[in-house]
Amino acid sequence: MHADRFILATAAFLLSVISGCAAEPGPRAVRLSVEWEAPVTVSAGGYGRVHRLLDGRLMCCYSRSGNDYVRFSSDEAATWSGETLAIESFDCTTEKGTATLRCSNPEFTQLSAEHPVHPGRIILAANLRPKDNQSTVHPFSIVCAVSDDGGATWSGRRNVYDSRTWDTDAAKGAWEPFVLELPDGTVQVYFTDNTPYYAAGDQRGNNISVVESTDGGDSWGPERIVCHSEGGWDGMPVVTLVGGRLYLSVEHKDVRGGTVPMNVQLMSCTVEENWPEEITLRSPRRFWPYTPSSAYEGAPYVIHTDHYFVVSCQSALGSETPLKDTHAVPEVSVCPISEAVEGGKGQFTKMRVAPRPFDIDQTSDSGLWNSLCDLGGDTFLCVSQQKGRIVTAKGRIVKK
Repeated sequence: MHADRFILATAAFLLSVISGCAAEPGPRAVRLSVEWEAPVTVSAGGYGRVHRLLDGRLMCCYSRSGNDYVRFSSDEAATWSGETLAIESFDCTTEKGTATLRCSNPEFTQLSAEHPVHPGRIILAANLRPKDNQSTVHPFSIVCAVSDDGGATWSGRRNVYDSRTWDTDAAKGAWEPFVLELPDGTVQVYFTDNTPYYAAGDQRGNNISVVESTDGGDSWGPERIVCHSEGGWDGMPVVTLVGGRLYLSVEHKDVRGGTVPMNVQLMSCTVEENWPEEITLRSPRRFWPYTPSSAYEGAPYVIHTDHYFVVSCQSALGSETPLKDTHAVPEVSVCPISEAVEGGKGQFTKMRVAPRPFDIDQTSDSGLWNSLCDLGGDTFLCVSQQKGRIVTAKGRIVKK
């Protein structure tokens, strides 16, 4: 099934050299695999994300019918509580008319017990979307709600970034937030932003931006661009922190006619650097974590377990529409943290494709908008949207 990756190895290497992204050779690769347990259904809904809370529970957020909900598990994702409404859709009236704002793309983090302002606060970010033909009334936006009682109750929305209202309606703006706490307590919300490109007449470009809060989510600073690919597409940011470095995953596509379809790229810098300059297409901070596939691979997610990096994507490899996400399914790759290149580059030497976590018929079904959650002990959860449901599979990384 994955022979395409080996066939493309030479071409991908040359591409990475041209892009300034070649990974350095590393030690002899350890044979790795993932042993998967039977899937568990969490809820009806989509775009599920799971993280562990300070009290040991797991929390899952997801979207359904324009609202964002949360559920909790006290038994390592075997069963889940009833749902709690966290962010609700609403109508907004301005001088330009009335718009219905739906909430989507929820993602969250819980602040550490040592946070200087709001220890233990849960910050849930979401994408606020005006319904069709209403982005002339209200912009696509990134909003946050907070809970200071372990997810039992939630505050009202706070806008942390607004795109623009457009003269002609367009599904363009800000999307796909991701929330991270830095070691000094700074809270970051990363997101995909179409705004500057569409405003300049570019229908397809977007970058990754970040806003920051130094008071635990009470207030937020201005946005700044983390990365963009000239004439291309960087979307769906996810960041993990390990060994004093930030690792950012994006779905990347060169829309200028490149030979590689949308695939996963990673970027890295130290926590102290905190993305000191915009990472462009040729930046040495940008690299392929594995040989890019000949098929579409989008919506990536990156975490680390005790000893491994884990990257997931929705892969169309093996489907009858390999360049589209129509029948894409979750795919996971792993590599030891020890194989990250030393010397400040933070690049991987080689990731290994693991068995797919779900048995999905790619002629008719799909598994989309997937995410990962570290469970400890080199076990993790893969979360997937399948047939309007949130489904999870627990995986354990093993040496073969």
